[in-house]
Amino acid sequence: VPSMMAPGRPIPNVTTVKRKLEVSKGVGRLKMIPDLLLVIDSSGSMGWRPWNNDPDNRGDFDKAILGGEGAAIYAIDNGGKVAVINFSADSNVTVQSYTNDINKIEKALMVNYGGVTTVPVKELGEMIRKTKNPLLTGLMSDCEIWNKDAAEKAFRKSINRTDNMAIFHIDTSSYGGSSDFISSMKSAGANIYTVKKISDLVGIVVGSVRKEYRRALNKNGGNN
Repeated sequence: VPSMMAPGRPIPNVTTVKRKLEVSKGVGRLKMIPDLLLVIDSSGSMGWRPWNNDPDNRGDFDKAILGGEGAAIYAIDNGGKVAVINFSADSNVTVQSYTNDINKIEKALMVNYGGVTTVPVKELGEMIRKTKNPLLTGLMSDCEIWNKDAAEKAFRKSINRTDNMAIFHIDTSSYGGSSDFISSMKSAGANIYTVKKISDLVGIVVGSVRKEYRRALNKNGGNN
């Protein structure tokens, strides 16, 4: 019909209308592709020694960066978008909204503040509400959280919104304040991954994200 309405003589069974090619922004194989929200703790207790010759002695934050990057790449490769909240003290927050640009994600992950562990509940709530897609929220922290009550309330909202939250608890500290937070989050439905050896963190983070994306793929009837 467009050919017949356009100037010129229509050729039977052949369209003569010139069409503009537009690149689709929707990629991936799922009907509803999960997005990934990475919440990374860059407080002083995480430690960061990037110039140490031994990769295993560069601090917990170094491995958290690598774990976050690996998880982000997997999510993007499967059609999802990734957001980052990098936090320490009240005013020390870097937020990267949902994107598939790995350079922007890496830039946000690599900020190191070195202050106290104060979860930015306002920014967390904004990022949880910002996407309409299924959401996987992942917290990488030693969970030595100063504003524990407010953080619990914020993360419980994340669990209620997404039903899919993972806490990668880097259990290498003698601080005793993390156990109550971990117990509360576990009872709320979060998946808790206790990391005793920091060298295991990258594999645990990437492995859990891969599992959640495969679960979503199977749920939506896709093929992998």
